[in-house]
Amino acid sequence: MKLAEIRENVDLLKEIKTELVISSFDSDELEELCKNLGNDDFTISLDGCEYRFIDEVSIESIYEEAIKELVKDCYLGGCEIPWWVAVDWVQTAQNCMVDGYAHTFAHYDGVEHTAANYYIFRTS
Repeated sequence: MKLAEIRENVDLLKEIKTELVISSFDSDELEELCKNLGNDDFTISLDGCEYRFIDEVSIESIYEEAIKELVKDCYLGGCEIPWWVAVDWVQTAQNCMVDGYAHTFAHYDGVEHTAANYYIFRTS
């Protein structure tokens, strides 16, 4: 890993470390995190826990797709909706938004973190 890459991301890394209450990153975690910063959706292991990072610009569309899949799996038995049935997935996603994105993405503890322009969810 290049030192310049760490320096470039030092403020973001500090913000993530503080928000997730991580004492320190090991070198592999640091390298993996720096490599993924800039991606809109990624999962990474930090300090023995798995986290999903979703960029704040992309979260709405990722959330809407997750709700669409949830509805299909839980209420339609995995079946596709016929092409002629119009479903307003944006409104459906808004209706499902109870208190943030954590109910959908934070499978481990239901907590939504924000840092470095990302929503961060612990998944295990």
